[in-house]
Amino acid sequence: MISAPNSSAGKTLIILSLLHYFKKNNLPIMAGKSGPDYIDPLFHHEILSDGDHQTHAINFDSWAMRPQTLQALYDMAQDRLLLIEGAMGLYDGAGGEYKGSSAHLAHSLDMPIILILPVKRQSLSACAVLHGFLHYRAQHHMAGRVKGVILNGVGSARHEKMLRTALQKDFPTIPIVGAVPWQAECELPSRHLGLIQPEALPDAKAKITEIAEKTLRYLDAAQIEKIAKKYNINKSIEVNSDKPDSLNPLLNLTDIQHIAIARDQAFSFLYAGQLAYWRGRNITISFFSILRNEAPAPDADMIFLPGGYPELFAEQISNASHALQAIKHAVTQGVWLYGECGGYMVLGKQLIDKNGTAYDMLGLLPHSTNMQQAQRQLGYRTCKIQAGTPFAGEYFTAHEFHYSVELTDPQSAQNSQSLCQPLFIEVQDANQQKIPDAGGIKGRVMGSYFHLIDMVE
Repeated sequence: MISAPNSSAGKTLIILSLLHYFKKNNLPIMAGKSGPDYIDPLFHHEILSDGDHQTHAINFDSWAMRPQTLQALYDMAQDRLLLIEGAMGLYDGAGGEYKGSSAHLAHSLDMPIILILPVKRQSLSACAVLHGFLHYRAQHHMAGRVKGVILNGVGSARHEKMLRTALQKDFPTIPIVGAVPWQAECELPSRHLGLIQPEALPDAKAKITEIAEKTLRYLDAAQIEKIAKKYNINKSIEVNSDKPDSLNPLLNLTDIQHIAIARDQAFSFLYAGQLAYWRGRNITISFFSILRNEAPAPDADMIFLPGGYPELFAEQISNASHALQAIKHAVTQGVWLYGECGGYMVLGKQLIDKNGTAYDMLGLLPHSTNMQQAQRQLGYRTCKIQAGTPFAGEYFTAHEFHYSVELTDPQSAQNSQSLCQPLFIEVQDANQQKIPDAGGIKGRVMGSYFHLIDMVE
């Protein structure tokens, strides 16, 4: 586990550098992300993939996933070393609690931790920070779990020496495995939901590799490799990573043989572990691009529009008449259509961008979405799904993270009230507080802002 005291502490930069090191040294490696974030795993996959279909980066979520799901996903690494990037600070979990934090996940999977310390304008205070993180949750033995420290934001050689002297005096058994200066050229660009997607970077793989190489100079990657190998755990579940038949169900589907998934810069938020499970259930997975005006596979019995950034491509989506008409036609033929978050926005009547321009979408559900009235909605959810969907389960965990606002035309809502019902009911947040029903289902069209993660038994 690569973690830190807070967000924006350099976790993504450090883990990309380490993944690059393992790959160029021909060491079997798999990446992970703690929590529901979609974007960081895209960067992990970008630096590890050579165009193959192997699963290189998956999400582990100790709040939203059942223990058997976590274990099964963990076992997909098989004999590969597994590096997981933490989320936020080490102890920051769902609803301000410990559960769902990187520390909770590391404890659940019995993983060692490399802790990044942001040390800009600090000296002895770095020792106090490390001491607090080692001893805050004594019952979870964090003092014995942190196996190395990386200093990030070192200002000079003198500053580094000062920090090393203080830390090695107070924590002689914890090696300092890196001292990284601030590098403006290694900053990764971001937008409102986090880092931009790798696809939005010119020459993404070359750029990410260049950043990783520059940072790698300041890391003792060989020492980190020794730590990883020493604590690599024998897996208890035998799973073939290409066809994980024994993977516990995440989002199990009934009577679905072929899922056509929209995938491009507008629709890219997919959990690789979920795709691996569906493939392991012998469900055919195909991809199409609405931005390239492509139609979904004609023999698909379910179309999935994932989340992403449709608001950045609203005009292009609206003009993709061939793709949109093909989706509408598929629905008339009895194909299920499911949209999550950004995909849900496209299921509605219109998408209003931040400039106030309205673009027509599929119009299969009565809502519209507005980016001008941006309000962040963020958090874990538990919910009950309406009966009659292809999802083989009744209660699910999910995550909601968006800025657009859902608008409902009163006349449309009234006219379609008997036809369009909320997709999710009995919705609660991470603190078990009831929140409003969400999404919509109308015939075989269904969606919501929620990203479904796992079933609740």
